[in-house]
Amino acid sequence: ADFSYLLVEKLLSYLNPAQRNILETLSIYRGWTLGEQLKAHSLDIKPGDRKKLQKLSLIDYLPRKDVYQVTRLVAQITFNGIEEAERKQKHRCAAKYYESRIPGGEPAKKEDIATAIYDENALKARWHYIEAGEIEKAATMTFEMDNYFCRIGFPQFAFDLLHEMEKYAPEITEDHQIHLRLRLLGHRDALFQRL
Repeated sequence: ADFSYLLVEKLLSYLNPAQRNILETLSIYRGWTLGEQLKAHSLDIKPGDRKKLQKLSLIDYLPRKDVYQVTRLVAQITFNGIEEAERKQKHRCAAKYYESRIPGGEPAKKEDIATAIYDENALKARWHYIEAGEIEKAATMTFEMDNYFCRIGFPQFAFDLLHEMEKYAPEITEDHQIHLRLRLLGHRDALFQRL
């Protein structure tokens, strides 16, 4: 039998609320996390809290790079313990952090879409907006990415992003639902023409 969960839960019981909040925030990011990402959540990490988390082997910290890491198991157990409203708030903060890191910012007008630059930050922001329950915002970003990825020759990736939004269709405006269906039909027609 695997007792890892029991061990981690026991270690978590030794934490104060500030230390637990650090772990909860790290669990939202899933992997290596920059100190500046934690500051986006208004976290002021006291050295004593960081040392305790390190002593309990709940986090790794690279001071030269100001980078934190939490293991998958610790992240999963911690994440599952976060109340839904708090989890959504943390995802919202993460989304805004990544959105602020998009080169050139988020295009707001249709004429800007032709020159938009998307990178991993845009995809991460979109995912965190979905997890935060801000489906309209995620849908808007998806439509902008669809145009961009089709233009640069990645229609299958654009289709996958749109297809993922299908399960959230009831949560978006009627205009966005129509736009989503039309874009998906356009992609399916283009894919069938290639066959």
